[in-house]
Amino acid sequence: IGFSHTTLTPEERNGVPGIRVRDQGRFAFTLLGAPQQLEVTAHAFIDADWRLQEFGATVRSPTSSFRWTGRRAGDDLHVTVATPTSSISKRLRDPSGGTFVNGLSSWAAFHRLHEGQSGKAWMINPLALNPEPIYFVVRRRERLDDQEVLVVESEMGGMTTTSWVTPEGDVLKETSP
Repeated sequence: IGFSHTTLTPEERNGVPGIRVRDQGRFAFTLLGAPQQLEVTAHAFIDADWRLQEFGATVRSPTSSFRWTGRRAGDDLHVTVATPTSSISKRLRDPSGGTFVNGLSSWAAFHRLHEGQSGKAWMINPLALNPEPIYFVVRRRERLDDQEVLVVESEMGGMTTTSWVTPEGDVLKETSP
């Protein structure tokens, strides 16, 4: 159980117009029979051509934390993952500019999902330091808590998630195995 709050703000950086995305979330769940709590914060700047320009994200739990950051340099993303005791950096090729670090919420808002739509986006896996595909399909429209939502099924790395997303890109509910 948890929440995530996403803010999208028009912004210009170094003369480049775009959108600043900020996500903040807290999650409580059971993993291998033990209660867990995570705090997740993320930010990104995406230019007017929908190319990820820079990002940063932090995941904290009571026992550990890690942070990953990145910045575009031409067709490459320079990515660093750091823990309190070490860090590793890598250059990733991203000529299409289609790699994201934030979840479905910001992607949905940018691309205006509609019923029947399907496709693929790229998410950076901070543990492998590689972009990985996330496949999605918008299954149907329905009402949730008196709001019209799109039911979106996504799959990344063998895990399927169902999300109830408003047309503006707000995720009201998510379930996964």
